[in-house]
Amino acid sequence: MEKLAIVPARENLPWFEEYLRCLGDADSGFSGEWKEAVTASALELFLNICGADRGEGMLTVSASLSTEGVGLQFVHAGGLYNPVRDDRSPCTHARMDEISYEFKYGRNVAAIFKKRSGTEGKEETGK
Repeated sequence: MEKLAIVPARENLPWFEEYLRCLGDADSGFSGEWKEAVTASALELFLNICGADRGEGMLTVSASLSTEGVGLQFVHAGGLYNPVRDDRSPCTHARMDEISYEFKYGRNVAAIFKKRSGTEGKEETGK
């Protein structure tokens, strides 16, 4: 699992984009359209968290690549905020197969998963 610890601020967007680019290069077995869906959703969540952060803490992003797909987990140590709520992340809801959120131990934990085929139905938990 590849991790990135970053201050959730718009000026750090290039660093986050580079992290995503490295993940995309890690497995050439995924289609360009599939990579675009994962990247767009991850960027949407990163920007949502940036907009909600009040200088309260770090964001840790973990990625897991497998033969089944890719999972990204966003752990933000800040005030209660759900970055994957429907009205905040329409791109993510349209493109990801699984979406979850929970507030646990003072941290916002959001996770998205895109199956390799991308054709199965979407699951949502913790709205």
